[in-house]
Amino acid sequence: MTAYANLMAEDAPDPAALLADQGYDSDAVRDDIEARGGKPVIPTKPNRKVQRPVDPAAYALRNRIERFFNKLKHYRALTPRFDKLALSPIPL
Repeated sequence: MTAYANLMAEDAPDPAALLADQGYDSDAVRDDIEARGGKPVIPTKPNRKVQRPVDPAAYALRNRIERFFNKLKHYRALTPRFDKLALSPIPL
């Protein structure tokens, strides 16, 4: 949730949709995305009184993107070579 303000402050076009997990479920985030003309695709937290429906097909894309980045992290040859830096905490 803390990264949202920095992400939206970037000089980039406004998103048509925000695919996020329950950590981004807040009225402020939803209102900001809607004010920018986008659609929030965020499942509501279980403790909310009003549960909002989520488009399952659109939310499935979030999971696909998350798995993609997980694979990139697993195979470090495709990601930045942290092992070549002198500041790396863990030598590979």
